[in-house]
This record gives sequence, structure tokens and C-alpha cells, in this order.
Amino acid sequence: MKGFDQRSDFHTLTLDEHTKQLGRNLENNLDSLEKWLKDQKKKEDLKKLKENKDLILLAGKLHDLGKVSEEGMQIHPKDPEKRQYVGHEKESEKIVREVVPKHFDLKEDDLDLVAKLAGLHASALNLVGNFQSNNEPKGKGLKSYDQFFKKAEALPMDVNIETKMRIVFALNKSDKGAGWNEQSDPEDPKVKIVQKKAEKQIKTLEEMEKALPALVAAIEGRRAGDQKAGIVLEKGEYVYKRPEKKKKKKVDISPELKKLSPILRDKVPAVAEAYPTLQAKKGNERALQGIVNGLLKKKIGLTDEQIEAVLKTLE
Repeated sequence: MKGFDQRSDFHTLTLDEHTKQLGRNLENNLDSLEKWLKDQKKKEDLKKLKENKDLILLAGKLHDLGKVSEEGMQIHPKDPEKRQYVGHEKESEKIVREVVPKHFDLKEDDLDLVAKLAGLHASALNLVGNFQSNNEPKGKGLKSYDQFFKKAEALPMDVNIETKMRIVFALNKSDKGAGWNEQSDPEDPKVKIVQKKAEKQIKTLEEMEKALPALVAAIEGRRAGDQKAGIVLEKGEYVYKRPEKKKKKKVDISPELKKLSPILRDKVPAVAEAYPTLQAKKGNERALQGIVNGLLKKKIGLTDEQIEAVLKTLE
């Protein structure tokens, strides 16, 4: 990675310098996460974060390894002088699994954590794009969040999903803030452009952290069968919005229909709802027959005997 020119609109540093800056950023962001967990009195998650901190930092050092592979780098379709790195995070994960065991004696779960974190860093930014365009996802709009949360849940670290997502976001924020360093010229137009893009993405990541409790609740609701689950921003706070239950319409059952309860059984309320329509068409045989066939027979499912009993009440 040393001296590797990324030739990208998102970076002004060589790959090794970018990675060093990410490492400095990540240490700071993990320190902030530790403080947050302490303030929230999440003692067990704080303990696990401290135990795994070196592994998370190692994942940061190795997150962009895939950029130097043939499979992780492509010539930009609009400019042959530039490069893009579609799928480089998956290559990073693959290389980590191949190379790290040759240099470190890691437990299987520890290697899995480093590899999976390296493999998640770029795809998490797809969520950033989604959240920028719609910060109140609901229904089908939650599908991509659910899919990513499943990947984060698979990280072999004994902390809750919100903490796992905050670790992923810490890596993302560190990555976005590592497009320049202290040696970068602040007046360089490219540096200014990269900084502006990074500030926008980091701000969105911080807003997503604010929305995490509501997102977790909405996704749990979705998995439990609430397909209309979503989150909304109310008075500056994100909340899981459950769909409003439709109030059952109160139906008045006429004395004539109450007498038919032994014949109609559980169909009485449905017939009572349709009864005013039948009364309105009384005397119009053609219209009445249409209602009988379409409503009583097909929709409500009455038998011929039940229909005959209902029609007699109109006489």
C-alpha cells in the first residue's frame, strides 16, 4: 500500500497515508464510544469494547487492502486516468483471512471479527446514502437496513446490535475523515472538495447514530411481522412508529337479523353491514339480485338457505 496513488475523487492521500490517518481517527472515535457506553451505563458492552479494541484497530489498518488487488480496483468508466474500487471491501475481507493467520496467532472468532469488520466498512455507506435521501424509512424502505443489521449481528462480539452498529459507524467516520491529513494543503481545491464531502457523510453517520434505537426497534417489529414498521422524527427524537390499528366499525343489527342468528351464525355482523344496501334496493329485482350474487353469496359466503332467510325479512 506504500505510495499507492488512489487516483480517486474521495482521497488526496496515498493509500498508506490514508490508512495511518484512519488509524488515528479510529482511536479517537473508539475513545468517544467508550465514553458514551460509560455514560449510558452499558458496563458489559464497555468491557467487551475494551477487550476487542486492538482487533477493531487492526481491522482499520487492513480495511482497504482490497484496493491493491486486481479484483478490487477498476478503471473509472468516465475517466481512464481515475480509478474506482467497487467490491474492494470483499477483497479486503478475503485477503485478511488469507494473510493475517501467517503473521498473527489469532483465535478463530478474533480473525472473523477483523475480517468481517474490514468487509463491512464500504457497504455501510450505502445506508448513509439511503438515510440522506429519506431519514424516516418505513415498510419496504427498511429492507436494506434490516439486511445490513443482519451482517452487523454476525460480528462475533458479545455486545448488543446497537453497539455493533456504533463500532461500524466509528470505522466509517474514521474512514471518511481520512481523505487528508495535517500535511495536506488546506487551500488545495481537491482537499476542500474531499473535506466537504466527508463532512456531509460524517454528519449523516452521526444522525444515524441518533436514530439507532428507533431503527433497532422498527427492524425488530418488521421481523415480528409488522411490515409497515418505520421510524419518524418527532420533536428532535427518532421513534419507532407502529401502524395505527383500524377501528372496527360498530354495526347496528336489526331485530329481524337478530332472529336469524341460529341460521346466519357468525355471518350476522357482515349481513348487518350489507343490510341497508339490500333495503335500499327493495322492489328493484334486478339490482337486488346483483347484490345477492356479488355481496351475499360471493363476498360474505352465504348459502342459498341463508340468503332466502335474509330476503324474507325485506318482505
